[in-house]
Amino acid sequence: MRRINKKGISDELLHVLMEIAIIALVILLFFYIIAKLLGWGADDNTLSFFNALGENVQLMMDRNADFEYQSMVYYATNNERYYVFGFTGPQDLTAYKQTLRVKIGPPCGSGNSNSGYVAEMETTNIQNYPTECNGKACLCLYKLADNVKDFLAKPVKCKPFDGNIVFHGYFEISEAFIKSNPGMFNSWTGLFLQDNSYYSDYPDNLKLNYRYLVFGPACVNPQDLYIEKYISSSGRTHILISPYLSGDQIRSRTSLLSTCPDNSDPGCIGALYNTNMGSGFCYYDESLAKCVFISGMSTCPKGQELSTSCFCGSTLIDKKNDPAKWKTAYCYNYNGQLFASRFDCSKIVTCKDYCTTITEGSDDCVGEEQDYCTLDSCHKGLTCTLSLSGVNSQVTCSGT
Repeated sequence: MRRINKKGISDELLHVLMEIAIIALVILLFFYIIAKLLGWGADDNTLSFFNALGENVQLMMDRNADFEYQSMVYYATNNERYYVFGFTGPQDLTAYKQTLRVKIGPPCGSGNSNSGYVAEMETTNIQNYPTECNGKACLCLYKLADNVKDFLAKPVKCKPFDGNIVFHGYFEISEAFIKSNPGMFNSWTGLFLQDNSYYSDYPDNLKLNYRYLVFGPACVNPQDLYIEKYISSSGRTHILISPYLSGDQIRSRTSLLSTCPDNSDPGCIGALYNTNMGSGFCYYDESLAKCVFISGMSTCPKGQELSTSCFCGSTLIDKKNDPAKWKTAYCYNYNGQLFASRFDCSKIVTCKDYCTTITEGSDDCVGEEQDYCTLDSCHKGLTCTLSLSGVNSQVTCSGT
């Protein structure tokens, strides 16, 4: 009878286990190296996406087009605390010469909106523009840390751009955010709000509450960035970057500056989307991916609520195909230019009236009401600003 050598089996088993362990270590080392090369690590990952953002903006600027846009996936986790700043030039530093309180927020999914990491970005001692920018327009990546001194002078990396470039950011400040963070309201709304000189050469129907370009961590990742290039008649190149524009806002912007493709109806090829051609209207139909020529539609009557589709200047008020957008609609004349409105401008007498255009009976400005306020959408000659007031920390519109 054959005798079993227990020691031999043990040695053999140990040898096999050692081989398995070595193979596992090699595999782990292989994936670690690949992760580092591809930027899967936390810091490298953020840097890779920042580099891609800079490259995309540069490619848009290199192309010979007055207007173009794109979307880009951008990844920045809540815990990494990385921010992207866009500087138009050294003059931007005047906007940051005060202490900023930036709420990074509680851990994602915690449900607690009042706790979390708060960074004090002490910028009062800023003297010099980031040296990596060489005095040019620039995108810079920063990592927040506790008690940061001279924060803006110490970026992780910057990408400068040649030319006469203006960077814009945009975000709407939600009522919930303001009420849970009243101490930061002035920083977010006042500090980051750009002066009109930054976008005075933008078309009126494209103006928003543009802000200095700042965006960073988010609990929802990746973020979809909307990137827009617009070269104005003055020769300035405007770059808007924001993860906060709604689908309706993007469609509205692109429809105003995009041109009809070659498969469009005769008479529309090369015309801007939704353009009144005199004998008809070149309407961009998203389902057909082309402009269709609409004839026989009348010009809108002025100063009254509209019940049927019509042209208001170059705007098609399409109550048939877009009833949600034009549930209520009006057409007005301002200095010889027609403009469409989704609310009754005759009711706007003071700044605070803009806060009742969506939420009737409330002085609390929410959503698009904030844009109506600061842009004086009805052209009443008002100078309106947002402020925080009241026991319930309402966002109100005031001015003269």
